[in-house]
Amino acid sequence: MLLKTNSFSGFYTLVASLGKDPDTLLRRCDIDPGKAANPARELPLNTRIHLIETSAQEFDCADFGLRLAELQDTRILAEIASLALAQATVREGLETILGYLGQSSPGILMEVQTTHRGGLARMVLKLGQGEVCQRQSVELALRTIHKLLQLIGAGSFPLTKVQMRAPVPLQHRRYQSVFGAPVEFSGDIDALFFRSELLSKPIPQDHAELNRLAAEYRDGDALHQPLGLIRRVEQLIYELLPSHQCTLAAVARHLGLHKRTLQRKLAKESLVFEEIIDRTRRKQAEIYLAQPGASMTHIASLLGYREQSSLNRSCRRWFNCTPMERRRQLLTETEPAGVH
Repeated sequence: MLLKTNSFSGFYTLVASLGKDPDTLLRRCDIDPGKAANPARELPLNTRIHLIETSAQEFDCADFGLRLAELQDTRILAEIASLALAQATVREGLETILGYLGQSSPGILMEVQTTHRGGLARMVLKLGQGEVCQRQSVELALRTIHKLLQLIGAGSFPLTKVQMRAPVPLQHRRYQSVFGAPVEFSGDIDALFFRSELLSKPIPQDHAELNRLAAEYRDGDALHQPLGLIRRVEQLIYELLPSHQCTLAAVARHLGLHKRTLQRKLAKESLVFEEIIDRTRRKQAEIYLAQPGASMTHIASLLGYREQSSLNRSCRRWFNCTPMERRRQLLTETEPAGVH
């Protein structure tokens, strides 16, 4: 079974944030880094699972799958959004989506089951051969499914509990913060539980995010649409910055374009590639600086800078202060009221 590589978008950013080299690990797992960064390419499911499980073990990151799920762009759900929007209720939307996935992704099996206890329903996941050792990939898949349910549920789809076959790997509160529901381990299945009445919930035809994603898919090649092109360029910049390979030529190559063609397309929208990089760096800089434990050297590397001095100069230009001063400002802004 093959999966589009954007099904694990955010891998570069996550691995780099852990202070590791993404390309080195990709090559060790027999994956061409160029394929991993290109959303149009496909990878076998077992290769993707091996990469995720190996990453968690090598980096001693017990919540690697959960972290990767949070970094994924909702645009990976574009085709699914288009299918869901054509249906009236969540149940009908899920049945259509699961039927599609059953044909296109036979290695990932999902089924909605209505229990007869307490008015509950559950979304059951069977990944590949279903070995418990695939815990990271199962957690990534469950969180992605949860995000799908939230998307077609107009942003609200509360779970009553989550059940996993794997033994307890992390503190329960970590899962509570991600799923917003209790999590049971060492169970018989990997599943999300929710109130069965949610299946009758109408899919909102005026939901802005659903319509945006569906429109991208209906347009076929979003790169022919100015807004779609800009979004893809921004996403690739975000993913490639930590690799220190974020150049116009590299982004154009991942888009299947010549760099001059990409330049012309951006110029038509009065955009300059370097300005998009700068805007992305500024946005990410504030996210990273708001994390007290992240060193300035590491933040500079995540932003694609080879020297911390480059981060210092950019911060003075963006915020009129040093990175450390901007960190203090951000931490003060998020400090709870009454804390001194």
